[in-house]
Amino acid sequence: MANPINKQYAALPAGSAPLVDANGIATPEYYYFFLALWSRTGGPMGIVDDATGIANAALAKANEAFALATLARAEAHAAQTTATLAANAAATAQQEIDAMSPLAYGSLQKTQNLGDLTNPQTARGNLGLAGVRFVFFFPSLTGQTIYQPISDPVGIPSGLTRTETYCGTPPSSDATFTLKKIAAGSGAVTIIGNITLTAGSYAAATLSAAATVALQLGDTLQIDAPVSDGHNVAISVRGFV
Repeated sequence: MANPINKQYAALPAGSAPLVDANGIATPEYYYFFLALWSRTGGPMGIVDDATGIANAALAKANEAFALATLARAEAHAAQTTATLAANAAATAQQEIDAMSPLAYGSLQKTQNLGDLTNPQTARGNLGLAGVRFVFFFPSLTGQTIYQPISDPVGIPSGLTRTETYCGTPPSSDATFTLKKIAAGSGAVTIIGNITLTAGSYAAATLSAAATVALQLGDTLQIDAPVSDGHNVAISVRGFV
């Protein structure tokens, strides 16, 4: 289809050109000028200014880019948080490993195992196995003796390890208790060791026992108190099952 606009009249008419003729009809210059103007700016379908569309598209792309950048930043922050948590977990695990090292390289070594020690009571102590306690209480110290019958096999460790003492009224001078074993049947008495309360102290004591002593069913544990001005004395002797 031929272009209805005459190129000769597509430009702005000359300033001296009349708008209409003597009959009031638009002159060809202005007719074609208005036709060209209508075609270029409106037309039968209507033309939208393309600059607005481009700007809106650019804005949409910018918003999309901003959303992607925000998402990427959130993912990076989450990754950093995960890495921090992992590092903290690793540090905690290392602390637990370090805490277990004394066991792995100490009491639980083969040389300190139950099968490698001639003294089962010492081995059980190394392994932290349960024990029993014999508690003796003396309201006053008048040289009295207390007896404790043994109903199950138990061992009293050398050095009276983990024996504890307390005095409500400390003695003014050192006070020594003697711990003994009375064998079942024969009645033979064996000195296990001594517990010496420190003068003027509520809990300090010196413990001594040359060797571990095994107590069997029927044996009796005996403790002899001194004559002293200490009062309300409690002694807890630990034995290993």
